[in-house]
Amino acid sequence: MHEPGRPPTAHQAILMSSLLVGVAAVALTGCVAAGPSAETVYPASSSLDERSPEPTVSPTEVYLAPASSQPVTTSAPSDVPTAQSAPGQSTPAPTLPPGLVLARADVSIKCGSTDLGNYLMVSDGFIYVDCPDYGQHGAILKVNPTTAKVTKALKLSRLGDLRAVDHGIWVDWSRACAQSGCVGYLERLDPATGQVTLHLDDHVIAAAGLGYVWVFESPGIATRIDTTTLARTTIPLPYQPEVACDSLFGVDGDGYHRLDPATGALLADIADSKGVSHLTDVNGQCWGIVTDVAQPRAQFVRIGQTAVDYRGAWISGPNYAPDVYILGDGFWLTESVPGGDELYRLQQVDPTTGQPLGTAWAVSGIPSELAAAGGRIWWMNDLHNYELERLNISSDPLFTPPAP
Repeated sequence: MHEPGRPPTAHQAILMSSLLVGVAAVALTGCVAAGPSAETVYPASSSLDERSPEPTVSPTEVYLAPASSQPVTTSAPSDVPTAQSAPGQSTPAPTLPPGLVLARADVSIKCGSTDLGNYLMVSDGFIYVDCPDYGQHGAILKVNPTTAKVTKALKLSRLGDLRAVDHGIWVDWSRACAQSGCVGYLERLDPATGQVTLHLDDHVIAAAGLGYVWVFESPGIATRIDTTTLARTTIPLPYQPEVACDSLFGVDGDGYHRLDPATGALLADIADSKGVSHLTDVNGQCWGIVTDVAQPRAQFVRIGQTAVDYRGAWISGPNYAPDVYILGDGFWLTESVPGGDELYRLQQVDPTTGQPLGTAWAVSGIPSELAAAGGRIWWMNDLHNYELERLNISSDPLFTPPAP
């Protein structure tokens, strides 16, 4: 998301053209609201240069004390992110329009101050985010959303962006494919040690899920990589692949096409799906988003096996199409607050009627990416030097879609 009225940054333009419902990050891995499974907590300073974990050293504690006392930050190595009170939290609260409740961030993790990186994903109950300003070339941080601890910090050996978490940390540094091929590289990192276990030059990661990662070496030709064995198979793929709702789809100017994950062969065209994006599983149903910038308006839609089988009411914005998200099985809306200084409304909505549900929150900052994890809403706040913040907003859904 970018601030209305301002041109998107290079990073934000990439997000808006490819994405993660929100969520990112989420499109590849899915938002998970449940707490993570038990795991050995290693020091947050574990990196490519520190192969042997030291379980006796505690990772950085990233949490705050109750609101009536001062923030708490435990000791940690100087290069490990630490918790702070949210920027502006000690300053007077902004004047809000009637009906809005000011949201607060009770966790803040410094991540970076550039337009590179800051991809936010949720997988197996953990948050993964790449922080470009951490270390010489950045790092992938693994955060337990329930305890708000950084349980792992894998330093990158070169500049790269987090693309997927599937039996490994998948990072690439690629920006475009031309007819002559793709420019950049792709690496798979061991999630425990950060060791590079696969390196491919001139490949662009396109999708991940169902036990595979699909990468492009050249337009129209994809390499399908088994995330467990790392076995590679070359298949023709004339679409932009997207994994969502336990299926592989191909996307082009006509909309979505259901594909065979093994061969890339066309199984079915999804009728009336032109303009749909950000497919996400919601209680076993496949929902997506349509944005009409010209009107401006947005809506939630549901797709079946061969067609869009439901369209909700249009949700209109005063001057621009509102940003809508699917997070943690909930349907959400964000829009700027008129007259507010970097102030955004964040609220759940009924996807069928477009009517607001629950508390209308006012969030101070510029939301870049949103995720639901550990029962709360997390976001990357562009206004505050790209800090990962946990908001005091429950991610529990307030609407359950009826059966088709």
